[in-house]
Amino acid sequence: MGSVAVGTGIVVGLGVVGWMYLHRPEAPSARYSGGPMVLDTSTTPAPAPEGALQVAGPASVAANGGNPGTLLGGTTGKAQDSASNSLPGPNDFRQYEEHRDKPTALFIDVVVGQGKDVGVGNQVSVMYRGWLTDGTLFDENYSRNQVFTFKEGDHRVIPGWEQGLFGMKEGGKRRLIIPASQAYGSEVHGPLPANSMLIFDIELNKVE
Repeated sequence: MGSVAVGTGIVVGLGVVGWMYLHRPEAPSARYSGGPMVLDTSTTPAPAPEGALQVAGPASVAANGGNPGTLLGGTTGKAQDSASNSLPGPNDFRQYEEHRDKPTALFIDVVVGQGKDVGVGNQVSVMYRGWLTDGTLFDENYSRNQVFTFKEGDHRVIPGWEQGLFGMKEGGKRRLIIPASQAYGSEVHGPLPANSMLIFDIELNKVE
């Protein structure tokens, strides 16, 4: 993706998800402090949007200022991903626009993994492809053969990623449908227009 200026330094070759990692939009009650990689979470988290799914317990995303995603359409596959052929392809992603105003990310389990599930504090490593609803592929890491890693609950990726991967099991494959409110809202980020819904297919390689 080229070079991105960060402060006085240069970060070379970031994909868009890497850009998301560095530039998560501000939540209503949080702010960046100490540079783009550090989010000041000392303020009180914003209340959950009305209708957002809540998960009880200390390991929940909700307990850390966010909300888990909402399952959309049930599970399509258990041990193999042949069922992914029944999911809409990029040419049909406009149908997801009906979820534009949802308060959380939505997800579809294409393959349910058999390993450890993602909870707050876990380091997760994923392969991914990301599209706009017009079918434009704006980022992926398969061609780079380089996993993307982040820590669940650190609020250093867009909210839709933390919501959408919460509870996913190692070895699984999941589609995320992320409304603009859980991505970048009205901000323009690189190739992403303002008010963009984002569609991701995620393969969860490792949970630590």
